[in-house]
Amino acid sequence: DAAGSVEAGREGLFFRPYLRGERAPIGDPSVRGAFLGLERHHRPEHLVRAVLEGVAFNLFGILRAITDLAGTMAAVDAVGGGARGDTWLRIMGDMWGLPVRRRSVRDEANSLGAAVIGGMAVGLIDDWGQAQRLSSIEATFEPDPVRRLGWLLQAGDVSAAEALAFDHLPRLIVTAGPAQALHLIGQFPAESRARSPELAYVRALAQWAQWDFHAMLGQFEQ
Repeated sequence: DAAGSVEAGREGLFFRPYLRGERAPIGDPSVRGAFLGLERHHRPEHLVRAVLEGVAFNLFGILRAITDLAGTMAAVDAVGGGARGDTWLRIMGDMWGLPVRRRSVRDEANSLGAAVIGGMAVGLIDDWGQAQRLSSIEATFEPDPVRRLGWLLQAGDVSAAEALAFDHLPRLIVTAGPAQALHLIGQFPAESRARSPELAYVRALAQWAQWDFHAMLGQFEQ
């Protein structure tokens, strides 16, 4: 899976997945797809990665609309052919901030769903939970907070990014390294950095603590 070994969005390469207009969440038949930020060093695997991220980002907008109406989700179950690829499931988990679970139904998943709906309609099935019992969870992809923070900032969701940073940023310095932590902090709007002593404190630590990550983590956990 070559797309799993490269970066796209974090390097400024994006894909707009609107090849025939879009129904949700934009609802505009006139929008069109495009690669943005394409440079000479980008190879086919970068383009594939950008497509996966672009589609996942569009689904992120739909997911947020659903949760605004129906409340939060504990996890997302992935079925069908798209569930075969580990890279895409990791991208979705990181971007959405939810565990993404690969279920054993990967062929004719839509047909199985239609059968369950039909069974409910004619009384052959008496509860929607039967759909889950027809398959099993094969793998779970937990969201990575470092990548999640970067996606929230790219989406312009500063309040959610601040909440995540305050909960995880000390450990993010150890996980991602001081340079990446400084890069993430630098993406916050100036007003966020100005009003947040936590961000300023962690930034100072990241600048100073480049010599021993594990020792610094021990100080935070005491």
